[in-house]
Amino acid sequence: MQKQRVETRHGRLEVMTSAGKGAPVLLIHGNSACKEVFHKQFESDLAHDFRLIAFDLPGHGASADATDPQKSYTLHGYAQAAADVLKALEVSSVAVFGWSLGGHIGLEMIAQQAPVSRLMITGTPPFAKDADAVGQAFVPSDALQYGGQRDLDDAQAASYARHVVHPDKPTPEFMVDAVRRTDGLTRQTMFENILAENIADQQHVAENCPVPLAILNGAEDHFINNAHIASLNYKNLWEETIFLLPQTGHAAFLEKPQVFNRILSRFLRG
Repeated sequence: MQKQRVETRHGRLEVMTSAGKGAPVLLIHGNSACKEVFHKQFESDLAHDFRLIAFDLPGHGASADATDPQKSYTLHGYAQAAADVLKALEVSSVAVFGWSLGGHIGLEMIAQQAPVSRLMITGTPPFAKDADAVGQAFVPSDALQYGGQRDLDDAQAASYARHVVHPDKPTPEFMVDAVRRTDGLTRQTMFENILAENIADQQHVAENCPVPLAILNGAEDHFINNAHIASLNYKNLWEETIFLLPQTGHAAFLEKPQVFNRILSRFLRG
């Protein structure tokens, strides 16, 4: 595993890559998290079979905070940052796995015609471009509200970290640290701009995805409306199935890595 920093339109970002010689796979983390959340993928055979690439979004982890939050801390800006990382690494085509916010970024990358060959999303409810649709896609809660709140005290940061994994299971300490480190403007600005003019209609992109789209969610995800996700009319859904892992919350890849990694590997191999 190697770490390096690359310059992008949205600041200096830290990137982590595996030594695998196979096809490149970009892993995009969620709101107020960090690239290290994918450590169970980097410690698996996936890291040998594929060239795994993960990076800290602007304002997260070891990446720099944005100099222009209104430009960088949006789905549009994050997707541009991801494309810049790929360009810096000379990656011309990539499979993408996006978790939560990372899945929304993956859909935005598709809309921006980034070189995405296939996309898997987890904990990401595609929503149409209106406030009511956003409300239908997510399940209201205090923890979800923290995801759009600029300033979090220690108790709120711990609660948010616990719910983004699973509220009834142990929370990795690094997740709490990642929430505390995150520039609070990332949360506030992203949610304030979720329906901005330059943001794609996520439901339309998902339903009409030009590349294979895989969806895998936790059956006990407290953030997303799985019924909403199942109701959409996908034209390119991989294996014509939405995978639901039982007894699993928002971070299936972290809670049940062996099951998740097998499905991801199968998807990547086409």
